[in-house]
Amino acid sequence: MTILRSRNPVFPDTNVLVAYVIGQDDPTRVVCLAFDKAKENDVILVTNQVMAELYSAGMSEKKIPTKEITRALRRLGPQLVYVSAPSPEDLKSVYIEDPDDMSILYSARAAGAKVILTRDNKWFLDNVYGIDGEIMDPHGYLYHDEILAGKKTFSKPYFGRIKRVFSDLRRGGKDE
Repeated sequence: MTILRSRNPVFPDTNVLVAYVIGQDDPTRVVCLAFDKAKENDVILVTNQVMAELYSAGMSEKKIPTKEITRALRRLGPQLVYVSAPSPEDLKSVYIEDPDDMSILYSARAAGAKVILTRDNKWFLDNVYGIDGEIMDPHGYLYHDEILAGKKTFSKPYFGRIKRVFSDLRRGGKDE
């Protein structure tokens, strides 16, 4: 599959997609603003596995009707690109301490993602390697340049997180 190189491939994990679906009718929510930015500037990558988790979590935990999930995904338009899920053999080339997140990390790598978008604290605390890119929360993605320039800070320590990750340990894959 070819991803447009003029755009940054962004790989949201399931919890960010659920937050987007829940907040789709409130355009001021940070997650929605982050997806609007991705629609304008980037390509949003997902696997069938992540989509299955989205429908499962949305319907069972959050009681979101299937049609609402589908409507939210349609709003992402052609910037939503499906990529192949990894095989178990593929997972040997990536590392994150939580085995449940290995397939997300590998799928992001295989698709050429430069950003993994998550609100899951484990991604910021665990040792991660397997992609050359950044792990960001929605605030970090939305205000990336301002945060790195020191022009934007947040009162909550879990807002605006950006973590640089590498494809292998020799380049600093285990926490910098």
